[in-house]
Amino acid sequence: VTMEFPELGAACSARGCMEKNDFLPFTCDGCKKKFCLNHHKPEAHTCPVPPRNDKYVPVCPLCQQAITIKPGEDPNAIVDRHIRAGCPKVVAKQPKSNACSFRGCKEKEFVPVSCKLCKQPFCLKHRFETDHDCPAKGKGNPAAGKSNPAAAAAAARMGDARTNHSQPRMPAFPANDIAKRTAQAASSLFSAPPPAASGAAPPTRQSNRRNQKHANKPKDAIGASGIPANERFLLSVYFPQASNRAPEFHVMSARWTVGKVIDVLSDRGRILNNNSRPGSVKLNLFNGSGSRLNPSDSLENCVLQSKLEGGGPVLLEYGESLAGFEPGSLKGVEDKHGCITM
Repeated sequence: VTMEFPELGAACSARGCMEKNDFLPFTCDGCKKKFCLNHHKPEAHTCPVPPRNDKYVPVCPLCQQAITIKPGEDPNAIVDRHIRAGCPKVVAKQPKSNACSFRGCKEKEFVPVSCKLCKQPFCLKHRFETDHDCPAKGKGNPAAGKSNPAAAAAAARMGDARTNHSQPRMPAFPANDIAKRTAQAASSLFSAPPPAASGAAPPTRQSNRRNQKHANKPKDAIGASGIPANERFLLSVYFPQASNRAPEFHVMSARWTVGKVIDVLSDRGRILNNNSRPGSVKLNLFNGSGSRLNPSDSLENCVLQSKLEGGGPVLLEYGESLAGFEPGSLKGVEDKHGCITM
């Protein structure tokens, strides 16, 4: 390696050292000579100029002030000179505050931010020349006073486009009118359940629904896709009376529980469902006779228990029972549209 790279390394300067070519020599801070690993310390090669590594700040015994000394200075001489001068107060240099130069602004930045034109320090809010009314605006930028024909033509085209294709403005409504419209929109999306009461929820009073017409036909029932043909179960669904939603035909899986059917119908009909919250009024499913279906029973079990039939009507409503309900008032349909009849 020495023959291939003769310029690398250096011989140790210690007397009697056998290390003639150290590739990583050390340079002494005192005598500035090069030494090997074994002789790089000042006491190992008897350095004639030992470096001063004892960095400390002396304190005046009279005024108890810390006195700054420079490398190589004698601390005793510096302290003695300080005492002879009458112990003058040592004023430390204050770091720059980087305060904003804008009139009335008291912001300070950790990093100096200056204007490119007037070179004055500003905060991030007033750093641009247009934000602090820069006196050098238009002088430091040679292109500031020149007009750009292409930019002017583009601005003119944009102005014409805005004039010719301006969008119609929305009609202005009073603040109370906007609040009413917002409440009406929210009520149309979600039907609010009756207020919760202590103990059992009161029966939900029902009006006559004989004249309600379905929004779709059985052949166009909602939810058939994604359910195997041998599991499809057609239901004539009536939504909560407060929702003002027309009844619809929906397809469910016969293996689903009544609880899952409630969740699916509330999602499809955008009906508020707080069944997972304790203490809230529950959303239940009732058959055409007004009897509440057990949420843990599957649709198959409801059919086997003669509580439900394919294509039959069901009512999605809040509360544990119904008041004023007329059995047989809900219309169903015979299941002849690809859904199972059990």
